[in-house]
Formats: sequence, C-alpha cells, structure tokens
Amino acid sequence: MEIKVQKKKAIEILEECRDKVFSDEFNQIAWKAETIEHLNEIFNTEDKGHKIDNFVFRSPFSKTNSPEYINYRKITAQKLIQSYIDIIKTHVDDAEVDEGNKFQQEIFQLNVDISRFQSENTQLQIKTQSLQNLNQTIEIELNVAKNKIKHLEENTVQLTGITLEKLWLLLKRLPIVQLWGLITGVFAVLGLIYWFGTLTIVHN
Repeated sequence: MEIKVQKKKAIEILEECRDKVFSDEFNQIAWKAETIEHLNEIFNTEDKGHKIDNFVFRSPFSKTNSPEYINYRKITAQKLIQSYIDIIKTHVDDAEVDEGNKFQQEIFQLNVDISRFQSENTQLQIKTQSLQNLNQTIEIELNVAKNKIKHLEENTVQLTGITLEKLWLLLKRLPIVQLWGLITGVFAVLGLIYWFGTLTIVHN
C-alpha cells in the first residue's frame, strides 16, 4: 500500500485529528472537513471517498440529541480515525514513500498548516458570533431596564411639596375606574361629615 507522505508524518497528522474530537475547541463541521482533506492528501483517494464522508455526530431522526449520544458518536469517530492509523502502521513501509521529493512534502505541510489555520479561523468566528449575540442580549436588557425606569419616573409624583398642579397631574394619570372611585369616596366622606354636622345642630 502506498501513501503520498512519510509514514511517520501521516500517523502524526491523523493522531492529531483523532485527539481533537474531545478537545474544548472541537467543532464537528470544521473537524470533518479538515479530516477529509488530510485523508485525501495522505491516501490520494479523492475519487473514491472515505468512510468519514457520511459520518455525522447527530442523529437525523431526533431533534434532541443527548450528550450521551454525542459522546458515543465522538468515540466512534476516534475509532474510525484510529482504523486509518492502524492501516498505515500495518500495511505501509517507509521505503514506499519517496523521501527525496521535498517539494511534494513541503506542499503537503503547507496544506496541513492551511487546514489548521482555517479550523482556528472557524473557531474564532464562532466565538466572535457568540460574543456579538451576548452583547446584543445585554443591550436589549439595558434598554428594557431604561424604559422601565423612564416609565416609573413619568408615572411617579413626588410627595414632597404637593401643589394643586401636582395633585391634578396625579389625578389625570389615574385610570378611569380608580378616578371615579376616588371621586365617589370623596363625596361620600363629605356627605358623612355634613350628616354628622346637621345631626349635631339638631341635638343642640
């Protein structure tokens, strides 16, 4: 079996892909694209494809994938990459690789670096989007708080230094039902005072 790169280098690259599965920066879309690219560069089987082409981390039959299921699929992905590593270790000899083709090796290394940079850029974009979403949420909450404060200020009458103007402003802000209730209560109190007054005069 022949591969396009040095046996040791191929194993190192695939081991790095395998170990990324459970890293904190793991992104399944970026990881899959990067891994397929590495497999194509190592085995030169772009026309045949790889088993990982159709590999998914989430079930297409369930909208809610549990952490246990995702973890199970990650372990499966690691085993799949390990199978490629085992194939290289078992069926590839160092002598089968053209050690003198430095130009090809340099191109391969550049492609590896580009893939890594693209993966890091994807992670950076994800973090940036997350921070932007958080910033938007904070701004929305701040605006809601400001509107509540403004509403309270507009609908609050200071009790100190009450004037007829402030009293009239307070009455205008009362709902109709409460306003009529207040007027009715005032007239009821005035009527009660008048009744007590007339009753006292009669007795005297």
